[in-house]
Amino acid sequence: MRKLLALAVVSIAAMAVWAVPAFADAPQDPGTGFLQVCKTSDGTINPTVGGVPQKFNFHIVDSAGHTWDVSTAVGANGQYACTDEIEGVTAGTVTVTEASAPWYKVSALSWRDSQGTNHTLTPGDTATVTVTASTDQSVETNVFYTNTLVTGEVEICKNGQPNSGASGTFNFKVTGANGYSGTASVTIPPNGCAAPLTVPAGTVTVQEVAPVTYVTDIEANGPDGNSTNGAGGEIVNESGNPNLGTATVDVIVNKGNAATETTVFFTDSQSVLKICKEPGPGYLDHYANTASVFNVTAGGASSTVSAYPLPTAGNDDSGSCAFVGAFAPGTPVTVSEAGIPGTVTTEVDWNDILLNGRHDGNITSTPSNTGTLPNGTSYSTNLDARTVSFVIGSGVNEIEWWNMPAAPVSVKYCKAGPAGAGGTISVNGTSIGHLAPGACTQPTTGSAMTPYGGTLAITEAPDAGFQLASISIDGNGSGGGAATGNAGSVTAGLYQYAVSGGTLVVTLTNAAAPPVTPPSGGSGGTGGTGGSTGAPPAPAPAAPTAPSNTSSTSSSSSSSSSSAPSNPAPSNPAPSNNGSTTSLNNQTPPAVNATKHVFSIVTAHFVTLNGTRWLGIQLKGNAKTAHVRIVLIGKNGHVIGKLVRIVHTGSFVRVMKIGANVQSVRVSPLAL
Repeated sequence: MRKLLALAVVSIAAMAVWAVPAFADAPQDPGTGFLQVCKTSDGTINPTVGGVPQKFNFHIVDSAGHTWDVSTAVGANGQYACTDEIEGVTAGTVTVTEASAPWYKVSALSWRDSQGTNHTLTPGDTATVTVTASTDQSVETNVFYTNTLVTGEVEICKNGQPNSGASGTFNFKVTGANGYSGTASVTIPPNGCAAPLTVPAGTVTVQEVAPVTYVTDIEANGPDGNSTNGAGGEIVNESGNPNLGTATVDVIVNKGNAATETTVFFTDSQSVLKICKEPGPGYLDHYANTASVFNVTAGGASSTVSAYPLPTAGNDDSGSCAFVGAFAPGTPVTVSEAGIPGTVTTEVDWNDILLNGRHDGNITSTPSNTGTLPNGTSYSTNLDARTVSFVIGSGVNEIEWWNMPAAPVSVKYCKAGPAGAGGTISVNGTSIGHLAPGACTQPTTGSAMTPYGGTLAITEAPDAGFQLASISIDGNGSGGGAATGNAGSVTAGLYQYAVSGGTLVVTLTNAAAPPVTPPSGGSGGTGGTGGSTGAPPAPAPAAPTAPSNTSSTSSSSSSSSSSAPSNPAPSNPAPSNNGSTTSLNNQTPPAVNATKHVFSIVTAHFVTLNGTRWLGIQLKGNAKTAHVRIVLIGKNGHVIGKLVRIVHTGSFVRVMKIGANVQSVRVSPLAL
C-alpha cells in the first residue's frame, strides 16, 4: 500500500514537472491604455472658415494592428485643440499619421508619455509613441502636432480674342484653402497680367466676375512640381473644368515663389446677338417672302434688322437669321417687331428655350410674363406688344420669333357727346357716313373687316359748333386716346388677340368747339393804340326802346349791374367767376344791321379754367351770331388794345384769353 502511494506521488510530481514548461510558453496580455491627439498652429492656419471650425484628420495603428480614424480642430492663439481620449489602445508602440494636404505641413511634433515626460520628434506627418497599459484615464499618452501654412503664387492674364472688340478692365476672384479669398484686375488692350497673388498651395479656383464678357478659352501652365494633387499649372479634373459659362477654372498651385508660379490665361470675346424668324401654322402660305423688321435697343444704342421666315418651321437655314452685333454680357436689350398687319406674334424663344407663348396659336388673352434665363439673367415678354426684353448672357444669344396669321377684326363705330354733336366720319380716307350722338354702325364683316394689327386712320367733319374731343376703344384694339384736332388713329387687335378675331368698338366723342377768332392787330406805337383788323362801322342810330348794350368787366370789381338779366346759367360747364360785369353808360343804342338784327349784352365777365383767365360773354338777339367790339384796359385806365370778335348768341361762351396785364374790358355789340 505504501508502495502504491509512493508511486502515485511520483506520478503526480512528474506531471507537475512536465506542466511547468507549458505554462511558461503562453502569450502575455499587454493590456490597454489611453491616447489623445492634439493640434495647434504657428498662427498661419485659420481655426475656422466661414464660421465653421476646420477639421484635420489622423490615422492611428496600435501594436495589435487595431486602427482608428479621428479628427480635431486646430487651436487658436497657440492653444491646442484635442480629440476625445481614445481608449482600448493596445499598450506598446503606436503610430499616429496626420492626413496631409499641399497647403499645410507639420512644423513641430512631440508627445508626452504616461509619466508626463515630453519627447520631441522630427517634424513630419507620422509620430511613433508608446502607450502605457492602464485602466486609469489620467494615465494617457498625448501627441502634439503644430502646423504651418504652405503657399505658392498664381498670376492671372487676360487676352482679347482677335477682332472681338473686347476691352476694358476685367476683374477676377481667387479662392483657395484655409478660407483664402483674393482679387485681381487686368485692363485690355493691350493684353496683360495682374500682379501675382500669394495663395495657399494646392487647388485654387479662379473666376472672372462682373463685368464678365464671353469667355472663349481658359488655360493654365507652370513648372511641374511635387504637389500631391499633380503638377503645378495643371487644370484639376478637366471634365467640366474649366467652365466657360461661369468663367471659372480650378488649377494647381505649387509651393514656392515666382519661379514656381502658376499662370492662368483667360481669353474673352463679346457676346453675339441675332434674331431669327420662325413661321407658325399657315404663316408661309401668305408671308413666305415678307421680311419682318425688328427694332433693337442694346446698351442705349438702337438699330434695325430684318429677317425672313424659315422655309421650314424649326429649320435654322442660312439667311433666316439677322446678326445684330456683339455686346458685353450683362447688356440690357429690347427687341420689338414692327408687326405685319394680318399676323400675330405667338411665341418668343431664347436659344431654343421657350420664353412665352405657343406657336400653335392657342392664345386667348394678353400674354406677358417675366422670368429668369438659364444663365441667370432676367427677361420679360409681351406678345401682344410684340416685345421681349432680356439681359445678354455669355456666348450666342439667339432670339427666335414665331408669327402666324391672325383672323381679321370686326370694327363698330359709335358717336358720343351732347345733342347736336354729330359728325361725318371717314376711316382710311373712306366715308362711313354721319353719326349722331348715341348712334353706332353695324360691325364690319367680310372684306370690310380690318386686318389684325392694321391701323385705322380716323377723321371727322363735325357738325357746326363742335369738334372731335377724344377717341376711346373697347375690345380688340389699341391706340386711340386724345384726338389731334378732328383726327386720330387706332390699331386693331393689339391688346386682346383671339384666334376668332373679336370686335373692336371705336367711340368718337365730340364737344363744343371754341369760337372762331379772327386775327387781331397789335397795339400801336407811342401816341396811340393799334386798331383791330377790320375796323367796325359806326354804330347805327339808337332805337328808343333798346336796352343798354355796353358792358365793362373788371378783375378788381366786386359789384355788378346791367339793364340785361345778370349772370344767367351758362350752357358750357360752369367755370369759376373771376370778375364782374358793370354798366359803363346807357347812351349807346343797340346795333341794328340792314335786316333789323338787334343784339344786347346779357352778361360779360372774366372766368378762370385750369389756371387760364378768359373773357366770357352772353348775348341775346335775333340772329345766331353778332360782332362784338372789345376794348382792353390796362393799369391806370389806359387802353392797350381794341379788337372785334364774332360771338354766338343765346348762351354764355368763352371768347378769348385775357392776359395778366389786362385789368378790365369794355364790351359792346356792333351794328352790321
